[in-house]
Formats: sequence, C-alpha cells, structure tokens
Amino acid sequence: MIDDATEKIDQSNALAEKLENEIIEWNPLKKLCRRDQELEDIDQLLGNFKGDLDKENEHMERELSKNKKDLEGDEDRLELKHLRDGIINYMDDIKELKDDVNALKKQKDDVFEGFDDEIPAPVKVQRLKRRDREDGGRRKLDPNDPSHKIPKNPYYMISTNCKYKPRIHQMLKQLRKINQRRKELAERYEPLKRDLSHFKEAQLYKAIKGDEIDEMFGKVINDSKLSLTVKRLSSGKYMFGTKHILAKIINGKLVIRVGGGYMNAEEFIEQYGKLELMKMMRIEEKERKEGSVGR
Repeated sequence: MIDDATEKIDQSNALAEKLENEIIEWNPLKKLCRRDQELEDIDQLLGNFKGDLDKENEHMERELSKNKKDLEGDEDRLELKHLRDGIINYMDDIKELKDDVNALKKQKDDVFEGFDDEIPAPVKVQRLKRRDREDGGRRKLDPNDPSHKIPKNPYYMISTNCKYKPRIHQMLKQLRKINQRRKELAERYEPLKRDLSHFKEAQLYKAIKGDEIDEMFGKVINDSKLSLTVKRLSSGKYMFGTKHILAKIINGKLVIRVGGGYMNAEEFIEQYGKLELMKMMRIEEKERKEGSVGR
C-alpha cells in the first residue's frame, strides 16, 4: 500500500509539473495584454462613432433650421415637408444610436476600472510601450502605482484573464452590432441626403441670356422655389420633371401650353409642379429599391 501511495504521489507530481509547464506556455501575461489592447480599441472606436454621429447630427440640425426658414410663408411646399420629416426621423435614429454608444462607453469604463485595479505592473508597462510606439513618447510606470504589489504569478493572471475575457468579448460583440447599425443607418438615409443635395442644386435655374422665353421662365421657376428638375430642350421647350412642356410669350406674358389652350406660367407651376415633384420622388424611390435588390 505504501508503494501504491508513493506511485500515486509521483503521478500527481508529474501531472502538476506537466500542467504548470502548459500554464507557462499559455503566456497569461500576453493574454492580459491582449485584453488591455481590446479595451483600448473599444474606447477608441466608440469615440470615433460618437464623433461621427455628433457631426452628422450637427449637419442635420443646420438642414432642419434652413428647412424651417424655407417653409416660412409657404407651408404648402410638399418637398420641404418631405425633407423636414426625413431630417427629424434621421435625427431621432441618430440619438437612439448615440444613446447605445454612450451606454457601451459607460460599461467599458466600469470594466476598465476594475481591470486596471487588478492587473499586475507588467501589463501596464506593455500598455505604456504600446502608446509610446503610437506617439513617440517615453512613459514610465509610476513606482507608487499599486499594481507593483499585485501578484505576477501565472495562476493569478490566468484567473484575472478568465474573469474579464467574457465581459470584454461581449462588449466587442455589442460594438460590432453598433457598427452594423451605423452602416444601415447611413444606407437608409442616403436618399434623404441626395434629396437635400438635389434641393440645393435645384434652387436656382440658370437661364440663357438673350432667350427671352428662357429668362422669363427661369424667373418664374426661381420665384416659385420649386425643387424640381427642369431642363431646357430647345427654345420654348422644356422637360418639367417627367413632363414635356411648351412655353410661349403672349401679350407680354409667359404661358404654358395645356391641352388645346394656354395657362399662365405661375398658375401652371402651382398646379402641376407639386404633382410632378411627388411623381419624381416615387420614381426615384422605386429605382433605389430596385437597385438595392439588384445588389
């Protein structure tokens, strides 16, 4: 029985030695340094996300303010109402995503606070070296830093790594989801940005000097502030949204051919402009949907 006990002790010692060698090969210091790097990456990416969202929100606030000024005195402009609703929805979605970014940032700060208190000095030394490579500085760890007193043995470091790894990797998973939502948000509101850009470009119709019809037509279009694509085809002939029109000057007034007669240009734009605008919006929306399906 003594021989059996001795044999079991020897086997246990051999197993413990083998396990200890494997633990050393796991390089727990390297693993903790990786966790530290992951926390730093999360912090940097969240900062980038927040900066991008803040910039986008500021841009939309300017567009909304401009939209409200354009609407003053002309509450019936459908294209402006369409843009305003789109801007407000976009800003609401930006706020929701920013709230999630801020919540994850707080979660990351809480995890980092505990992690930083529990890691030994070598991990912080590697952190300083890593940051030195980024900015060319020469930092040194404060000799009074409490981490100097934290155990440096592999068992403690493995235990610390096991404690924080699941929480950090869960945050990385949340970060990927936020990034995906950010991309989806950009794609969803890309049409709105195009509409805003198109609206700015369509504000001023440039008439051809010397073409009396075109000069009068340009003034009427610009005075109407209608954000609709208008293209001159030839003298007196235009593509008004999706509609071919013929303009003439009769008794010093600009008129548009409608059926078998003529309509005052201002009345024509008031009556048909909004209809053409809505038609163009539906066509562009259909093309966008067909394009997204094709991708």
